[in-house]
Parts: sequence; structure tokens; C-alpha cells
Amino acid sequence: MQTVIGYRAFYHAQSNSGRVYLRLDSGEDAEIAADSPAEFSAMLEVLRRHPEVMYEEEQGLLVLPWRKPGTA
Repeated sequence: MQTVIGYRAFYHAQSNSGRVYLRLDSGEDAEIAADSPAEFSAMLEVLRRHPEVMYEEEQGLLVLPWRKPGTA
């Protein structure tokens, strides 16, 4: 897993699809496809609200570290 240090995103309303591009701490870039507005919104919400987001390359997952219940 690598830490996400930056991101950018685009959404194409006509095709109902989007992409989130990630800049990783290794200097590499990755991208995740979004198939719906809800999926796109959820990914951006995670990236906006959580300062520590990791990317799991094999499955293309955004991963948050363990947190105590009731904390953001």
C-alpha cells in the first residue's frame, strides 16, 4: 500500500463515468474509474475528509487507517 499525497478528478455527465487520479508517495500515479455519480462522490469525500488515505494497488482500493469509533 502507498500513501496518497495528492489527487485530481473529472466526471463526464453524458457517459455517467469519471476518473480519480492519485499521486502516490512513491512518485507514481494511479487512477480509479467511477461508474456512477454516487461512487465518484464517495471517493472524493474520502479524499477530502481524511488526511491519511492509502491506495492498495492490486485491487484498486482507497484505504483509511484504523480509527477509534466516533472520530473522523
